[in-house]
Formats: sequence, C-alpha cells, structure tokens
Amino acid sequence: MLTFADGYMTAWFMWQLQGDDEAARAFTGDNAEILNNELYQDQQTSIR
Repeated sequence: MLTFADGYMTAWFMWQLQGDDEAARAFTGDNAEILNNELYQDQQTSIR
C-alpha cells in the first residue's frame, strides 16, 4: 500500500470508479499524459 496517493492514483480511481473521461486521458490514447511524463519514462502500458 502506498503511504500517500499521487495524482495518477487519484486519476486512476476517478476513471475506474466514476467513469471520468477526463481522468482517463492520463492513461489512454496515443498522447496519454503518463507516456509523456519524464518521471515515468521507463513505464510500459497496454492501455490504448
């Protein structure tokens, strides 16, 4: 368990639990925010 939540965790839960399309854009699509964040440059995703 994380000791604190970051913006991506909050966005993930908003997307998954509330169906928030704006929050989903952090993870989905060819221009997903997380794919362009230099702090997450070594991450891979199969969500598109």
